[in-house]
Amino acid sequence: SLKEFSKGLVSFFDFLNKKTNNSELIKIKTKDEFAQMADIVNSNIEAIKQNLHEDKELIDDTLTVINKVKNGWYSEHIEASTSNETLIILKDGINDMIHSTKDHISNINLTLEEYSNYNYTRKVELQGIEKGGVFELLINDINKLRDAINTMLRENRENGLTLDSSA
Repeated sequence: SLKEFSKGLVSFFDFLNKKTNNSELIKIKTKDEFAQMADIVNSNIEAIKQNLHEDKELIDDTLTVINKVKNGWYSEHIEASTSNETLIILKDGINDMIHSTKDHISNINLTLEEYSNYNYTRKVELQGIEKGGVFELLINDINKLRDAINTMLRENRENGLTLDSSA
């Protein structure tokens, strides 16, 4: 019983330390204290295997979503779940980041759509962005373009009125 228990523990620790991909359950057929301890260890092996499997699925899903977001797919979110609270916090943070970035881009696109319809009255404004960050620089540049177009349109109007009165 002691050899089987020891062999099972070594297998379990090798699994936890990623030396192997699997851990065999401890097989003790007696009804002594070693069998009782083996049952406790076996139930923990099964629980840890399940938790690690859930964690791996979440990480795989996260990597898939991250690769899609890198290519501009902001409609994707991490769906896998786990009982690991740290990974849940990470998952929720990444999903919130994707959602916020998508909202910022959508807001910018709405204003640019108005510009393409010759309506330059609205400035781009985003709330909660980093001062000096890439979104602020983008917004400032879009608003500078808007101001330049408005100035050009006013000058063209004034030139047209001057030509009209001169004619």
